[in-house]
Amino acid sequence: MNRIKLAVIADDFTGGADAASFLKRKHANVVLLTGIPLMLPDCDCVVFALKIRSVPVSDAIKKVHDVLLFLEQYQVEHLYYKYCSTFDSTPKGNIGPVMDFLLDYYDLTYITSLIDAQKSPLLIYSDAVLKDFKTEKKYPCILYSS
Repeated sequence: MNRIKLAVIADDFTGGADAASFLKRKHANVVLLTGIPLMLPDCDCVVFALKIRSVPVSDAIKKVHDVLLFLEQYQVEHLYYKYCSTFDSTPKGNIGPVMDFLLDYYDLTYITSLIDAQKSPLLIYSDAVLKDFKTEKKYPCILYSS
């Protein structure tokens, strides 16, 4: 059974590609997917770039649930839900409902949410994101919206 240090579920391809590139810069062996494969190749991190930002809530939750069911066969240390960095959801959007689903799925009482603004850098302190996978050193990582 593969051990996955970080699994990322992104709500669109751009966000997924951004997350994968940040991990690659830190020497992670990362795989970027736009769907669910039969099995994962050998990797430290996997990013699922889903197209769920503007679909009906029930469809978004089903796609996230399908990813979580797939990941059950792997030992995933950390899960990161990468939603739109400009937080351009509507009252009927998917960000909140997907977070609520994740809370229920993992029986959690809270989720740490990091919101970025267009021109201000966001400093993230998380071993999963900041670790240089080659040297095992940990660094702050600054993420910019584009």
